Amino acid sequence: MIDQQADTDKNWVLRMQAGDMQALSEVYVYHYQRLSYFVLRTAKSPDLTADVIHDTFVRIWEHRGNLDPEQPLRPYLYTVARRTLLNLLNRAKHETQILTEMRNYVPTSENSTERALDYGESEALVHEAMEKLPSRCRAVFVKCQLEGLTYKEAAAQLGISENTVSNQMVKALRIVREHIQMKHGLVLLLVSVAKIM
Repeated sequence: MIDQQADTDKNWVLRMQAGDMQALSEVYVYHYQRLSYFVLRTAKSPDLTADVIHDTFVRIWEHRGNLDPEQPLRPYLYTVARRTLLNLLNRAKHETQILTEMRNYVPTSENSTERALDYGESEALVHEAMEKLPSRCRAVFVKCQLEGLTYKEAAAQLGISENTVSNQMVKALRIVREHIQMKHGLVLLLVSVAKIM
């Protein structure tokens, strides 16, 4: 049985390295259920699990030239899936921290007129920061933050992978945060200088 699986793995790897997508499909069908269960135990989300499985097989295909036909495929698949999941969870945590930090710069006020003015200023500041974003980064930011699309929906509309959407969002949020911090720091500096004078 083990020798038979080793021969099957070797066959799949050699076929994938030759560009045979049918071999990738066979690996997917064979490993999908167990690999999904493995990821779901940690991810606790069927949607996230589906994203991880998809990204895992995309990575397997993209790096098929690095596969060793003499090595079993299963441990490699599980390692790629685990790393993909951990990367996505770390990015999500990082994005949440950035958004929380950005919200700290939006002043709260009981006066509705002041709140409207503050909101308008904050919105203008975010739009100003958006102008500093590279075009692809801006497109992703608009789709995910302003239009409220999920990464999967944004990826489909923009014709890019979800991983690219995630990477571009991290970059966009960092640039926007830095711009807001810089502007906020400049305002505090001007207020401090005005008090001294």
